[in-house]
Amino acid sequence: MGKQAILGYNRGMGLLGLSLALWMAAASADAAPAETEVKIGLDCSDFERLQVVKEPKTDHLTFFEKRGLPFLKAGVILRKRTGDHNDVTVKFRPRTPTAENPPAGPGIESEGDWTLKSRVTTWSFKVEGRQFTREQLAWLARLTPEKPDARNRVEIESERWKWEQEGKKISLERWSRTRETGGACMTLEVSARVETARAEATLAALQRFIAAKGIRIRPELQENKTGRVLNLLIGRVR
Repeated sequence: MGKQAILGYNRGMGLLGLSLALWMAAASADAAPAETEVKIGLDCSDFERLQVVKEPKTDHLTFFEKRGLPFLKAGVILRKRTGDHNDVTVKFRPRTPTAENPPAGPGIESEGDWTLKSRVTTWSFKVEGRQFTREQLAWLARLTPEKPDARNRVEIESERWKWEQEGKKISLERWSRTRETGGACMTLEVSARVETARAEATLAALQRFIAAKGIRIRPELQENKTGRVLNLLIGRVR
């Protein structure tokens, strides 16, 4: 399959007769998210202190982005995963908590996204497979005039570990450069996805868990990890 093909339409994914116009008008994004993912960034060197012994699940991540990071500046993340997951996602993560809600439609889900520096609502349109669908690309066009190009992409390796801590499902994710570019770790993050009503308490519990491992939480690592890694690899957002 050519590079351009992965950005083409997934012709097997239709809307069962609904027109695109009806699809765009079918749902509202105004409701508060039922779930929130709370996240704490760590230094790569903290991995050993966490004493993780189980084998990770792995994915190869591809982010479609250009020099100057126009998608990221618009709050948009375009991601493809292959490996443990096989899907493509168009995600809108506003750069300010007061940003206007994006246009909505079936298949678009919202959730809280909390770090120690920000609390926003994000919207994601995820589809199984390896190609963005017509509906995803139509939603993307409502978010930004920028168009993706398969030649402009960033490749990352992801490892994920999951376990249960105090009745909460905890995830640890490490992103590294590809083997071809050295394989070095770039970011490490502990997270948990919970009901929004429990997010505050869960974030505090994660901080206690990390402190109990003798790890100092560094303020400069609490930015959103996707933005931090894209900035590192292809340029700073001004």
